[in-house]
Amino acid sequence: MQPETYYKKASKMRDLSLSDVHVIPVDDIMSRDQGRDMLALIVAQSRDSSGSLSGIKLPSLNIGLQRISSLALRLNASVHLPRIGHSTPHFNWYGTERLIRKHLSSKGIPTFIYYFPRHGHHKTIPRVSPELRIKVVDPLPDTFTNISVCFYGIDESTKLSLSRCIIAYNGDVEEAPTDKTTHIIVPGLEGNKLPWNTHKATVVSLKWLEDSLHEGHLLQTEKYLIHHLV
Repeated sequence: MQPETYYKKASKMRDLSLSDVHVIPVDDIMSRDQGRDMLALIVAQSRDSSGSLSGIKLPSLNIGLQRISSLALRLNASVHLPRIGHSTPHFNWYGTERLIRKHLSSKGIPTFIYYFPRHGHHKTIPRVSPELRIKVVDPLPDTFTNISVCFYGIDESTKLSLSRCIIAYNGDVEEAPTDKTTHIIVPGLEGNKLPWNTHKATVVSLKWLEDSLHEGHLLQTEKYLIHHLV
């Protein structure tokens, strides 16, 4: 089955959820010896009720790349991808490059980014672009290094916007607390009980996150702590 046919069938069956990764064999006609090429489709965009397509959602791309990383490590495979989001207005390429480093190249997975210049000549750049590596040194701050947050009671629009910042600034966002969760972000209302175990994560108000982003560095949590929630 050709990738286009597979994608249309998955869409028809409503099997395209955000963060999903569909892996499709693509070299059935002309295979390499002892090798098999596969195409991975990450679902990182959605359509609204009017049918308008959203931009690429960094949190979904983050989860998708994690899943591709697990598969590549299991199969001892290399990963080849385009410069994701090229020509997409307001797309955060540097945040995406950071995710590629984090989930792929830093784990020893041979990773190649393909560029298609306007004049039509095609060149392959191993791992990450030397141009990016030399001319752009840490274009984004590492504000949330070693920070993994989980949101509770935050509206979806705010959650999505802040998730993009956290991931771009080297942090992680989880749907539910795990042993790796460092902070649980809540609106700031006292007395609400969380629906799950906090796994020793620090429960703080949304303002801690907003103020940290505004100041450009991680703030102490003392005055933002939320009590009586667990």
